[in-house]
Order: sequence, then structure tokens, then C-alpha cells
Amino acid sequence: MKTIAVYIFISLFCCLPKSNQCNLITDIIKHKEVQHFLHPEAKGRDTLYIQKTEICREYNQKINGIHVIAVNRKEWQTKPNRLELSLVKENGQLTRINMHYPPEGAVFIAYLDELGNLENINAFEK
Repeated sequence: MKTIAVYIFISLFCCLPKSNQCNLITDIIKHKEVQHFLHPEAKGRDTLYIQKTEICREYNQKINGIHVIAVNRKEWQTKPNRLELSLVKENGQLTRINMHYPPEGAVFIAYLDELGNLENINAFEK
């Protein structure tokens, strides 16, 4: 019986994400470099769409006055207020996330530490 319980525990533990990876999306949206460009008070900017990714398939949160929703890529492409996420991996590890925010022509690079936590974000304007 103990053996079965151990196998169940190990199976469940292995299926859990390293950390709640959707928290990474929250940390990115809350970051001052990203917040500077979002302007939730502007018409049509109260909802921000991100495409579903392998790090976060389901996302629906309100962050600093902006409703952030993850949608499939086809739906995402039709939304005017969207943030594009491109995952960059090295040696199988997620090392950074490149982002493009079309409404402001802004580009962000989020750097992650070796545990996959947000370390820093650099913002650039096109």
C-alpha cells in the first residue's frame, strides 16, 4: 500500500510545473518596463490578449486595471490590443521571452534566471 502511495505522489509531483509558470506572465505584465507602455486608461486597452503558450495555456487575470486573457493564436491575431510572446530556449531550458506590443511598437526582452524566474526586462521602441 505504501508503495502505491509513493508512486502516486511521485507521479503527481512530476506533473506539476516547476513553479506556477503562469506567475511568470503576471510578473512580466506587472513589470514597470511593460506597464509604461500599456496605458489601460486609453480606449480599447482595458483588455490585453496574449496567445496561449507552453508556459501558460490558461490565463485570465486582472493586473493593474488591465484584464489579461490568453487565447489561441487564431483569435489572438484578430485583437487590436495584444502582446506577442516568443519563447527562447537554450539546452532545453527557457532562458528568455521576447515580446512585441503592436499598439505602441514596443519590443520587450524578459530575461530569466536558471530557475525560470523573471530576472529583468529591457524595453525598446521601434
